[in-house]
Amino acid sequence: MSRIWLITGASSGFGLELARAAARQGDRVLAASRTPEKLNALVSSDKVKPVYLDHNQPLSQIQSAVRDILAVHGTVDIVVNNAAYVQTGMLEEVSPEDTLRQFQANTLGPLNLYRALLPHLRDKGSGTLVTIGSMAAWYPMSGCNLYNASKAALRCTTDANFAAFHGAQLGDPVKGAQIIYDVVTSSGAAAGRKLPELLPLGSDASEEISKSASGTLASVEEFKTISALSDIPKA
Repeated sequence: MSRIWLITGASSGFGLELARAAARQGDRVLAASRTPEKLNALVSSDKVKPVYLDHNQPLSQIQSAVRDILAVHGTVDIVVNNAAYVQTGMLEEVSPEDTLRQFQANTLGPLNLYRALLPHLRDKGSGTLVTIGSMAAWYPMSGCNLYNASKAALRCTTDANFAAFHGAQLGDPVKGAQIIYDVVTSSGAAAGRKLPELLPLGSDASEEISKSASGTLASVEEFKTISALSDIPKA
């Protein structure tokens, strides 16, 4: 059965590769971009339809864009929040305006897209939300303070029912896109498996997230008895 994907940031990089992967499997892809005209030169498949969507706009405009998309294409089955960028610089080097732009693009925008689409998905009774996350939400990268924080905020805000993926730049984006397709559709390499809450892509992501989680658990265990001293005595 053919599915309809809506993928943001689909004009380049990981979003483009995921659009191609879904199209190869016979699914329809609504490739969302602020410059959809660029996609015509990048994707030759008739399964991929460029659509305009800028999640940096106010919620009302995102909702209007979503209504236009649904009016033309009828429905969406899988929503992939992929559009993001990295703001580099130490905290004292970036301006308040830089901070707002980073959180708008990486946190607030993706959440507003979900707000715009969730009513439709709830009405139809099905749908999958995929958040392209980052290892930076677990392991802060030096010189990318705002990016780290924006991705951590998105990870903490999205519900456990959402699927969060890390697209590591050290890995092959074509292979990564195919893995995401397989996991989301429970096919191919992930046939018969349930949709996970978190899927690190790349051995480096798995290693760093494991180290971060293990370090947190070790600290909790080490100070568990001391932490308990702050409890209110039970009656």
